[in-house]
Amino acid sequence: MFLTINDLQSQIQLAKKRLYVLAKNWLDTQKEAINSKDKANWLNAFQASTKEAMQEQLKATGFPLIRNAILVNQSEDELQQHSLEQSSSLIHSENFPEQFNSRTVPRVIYVCHSGENNQVIKRLCQLTTLMEQLHTLEELTFEVQTNVHFRGLNLAYRMARSINKEWRDVEKGRETVEYYAERLQIAEKQYKLASDFCHECLGIYKEQLDARIMYFNESLNFFVECLAATFSSVKDDRYWLTKFLLPSLPWHSMLNEVATWLFTTNGFTNPTIDSIEVNRSHLKAITEQFAKLMMAPFCSLEKELQGKIEKVENEQKIARENVYAMSSELDIVIHMQSQRKLAALLFPAQPLSMLGFFQGVAAAMGRDYFYSTFIKGNQSQEPRITDDEKSLIEASNYSNGLH
Repeated sequence: MFLTINDLQSQIQLAKKRLYVLAKNWLDTQKEAINSKDKANWLNAFQASTKEAMQEQLKATGFPLIRNAILVNQSEDELQQHSLEQSSSLIHSENFPEQFNSRTVPRVIYVCHSGENNQVIKRLCQLTTLMEQLHTLEELTFEVQTNVHFRGLNLAYRMARSINKEWRDVEKGRETVEYYAERLQIAEKQYKLASDFCHECLGIYKEQLDARIMYFNESLNFFVECLAATFSSVKDDRYWLTKFLLPSLPWHSMLNEVATWLFTTNGFTNPTIDSIEVNRSHLKAITEQFAKLMMAPFCSLEKELQGKIEKVENEQKIARENVYAMSSELDIVIHMQSQRKLAALLFPAQPLSMLGFFQGVAAAMGRDYFYSTFIKGNQSQEPRITDDEKSLIEASNYSNGLH
């Protein structure tokens, strides 16, 4: 079992090389079944480094093979047949795994379009299809590019960190509170934007990885199906003793060796002399290991993101507490100063008369407010005296010697 994605790439590349060598050896045994020109053209295309190059060379030489693509919808199990031009344009794209939605997977096979009933051409179609699948599997092991970066979070961290460093030397004052509160607000806004960006990019990256893993699983299963169909398409009709004593047919030996390079000797069996079967447990182990290795960079980025978020939030929390503490302290100082001023007016060092006491209260509360509340309010509530009653009161006061 491969331990890294590079190990899996190496296995696939070796399987491709061996398939070419073995196919060439098998084709040499076909003698007059195919002319030398077609044989050379097919071999040149068959050893191309990519599936696109292989297709272009087959088309350029006029070899009677055509690439046929089917899109398999995973959710509804529907097959949508596309024309050759549509299939080629989709798969020819550099970012072709992203051209399909997360539930649609392309399956590509080669068919003969000349109408010839040539068994060798049919076998070459099968081998070309297998090589196409190996190219696809190799491409799916390439690194998935991501736009995730932490420059914005690093900036937010440095902004909060600089506030905390400067705070050691600042002077207390309302201007200091307002200045650093504004800077902290800018740092918090930067953190919000950077955090949202990172989470969005990380979500897109995960969707790409999920699609890649699903595509790899489907492609690997399709390769296994093609391998089994290709193997069983040639029957060993030799006498049973000959089968027992002599090696397998070159066709079967070739495919067994390719399976060995890709799945190891323990990964497949030959239930009959004309069939091959890949162990499902081994296939499952490959797909699970592939998923684990492909998701490793995502898990690392997710962990790194969480660590940076915690660092930024911790620095911002410290800065926020410092600013709030100074603001509260200034409020308390102002409140205490006002209380001392009021106490000095209400409780002076030298005793005051009753009039002086109320004058102090009026000064502390504000003279307008004091007189409007306590003096004018009380006057408005006194009973009104008529002119006759006022004359009687004055006469009474005069007779009593109070005037």
